[in-house]
Amino acid sequence: MMRWGLISGLIVAVFFELPALETEDISQIALPPELSDRPNLYLENARMSQFDSLGLNQYTLSSDAISQHAATGQSTLLQPSLTFRQPGESSYHIHSQLAVIESNLGTENMAPNSGSGPEQSIHFTDQVQLSRDSNNQDLIKVRAGSLWMFPQLKRVESNGPVIIETSSVNARAASFEYDLEQNYLQLRSSNEQRVHVVILPKTRI
Repeated sequence: MMRWGLISGLIVAVFFELPALETEDISQIALPPELSDRPNLYLENARMSQFDSLGLNQYTLSSDAISQHAATGQSTLLQPSLTFRQPGESSYHIHSQLAVIESNLGTENMAPNSGSGPEQSIHFTDQVQLSRDSNNQDLIKVRAGSLWMFPQLKRVESNGPVIIETSSVNARAASFEYDLEQNYLQLRSSNEQRVHVVILPKTRI
């Protein structure tokens, strides 16, 4: 297995197009049993950028190690760190212990009333933290055990318990959805975890 270390600019956005490059043909090639569970591509200390249709940097993702399986269209990342940029707005940052990039999702993961097809997603797990730069905006921090991000939809969500901290409130919820473009946050309850919000005083002692 070939290995690359300390690769940055060489892979940039091209990495995210790899699952679309003849993955059907690759998946039909029978691999020896001893190689069937090994990745098609392995990168160490990688840093990648994804650009939108206008050529603007949408997000930058770095990871200690990335393993890609072309047959499944999945890439596994260790110690991932993502910075999501909104033109003219503050950046969002996501950190976790593990993440999986999926490029071919089913319709169950699409946004309601979405006219687009299945979108790319990044599933962060284990000690997930989301935060936003506080430049001219309220500070926000989210902690969760699992978090899905849909870059094209500019949305993050979690089906598990979350803790949310802002400059004015602290909240706990059974799940949540956050529209990064509209800055719209929706909290949900369950039988085990009701939405609990604490309004903080304007001046803290």
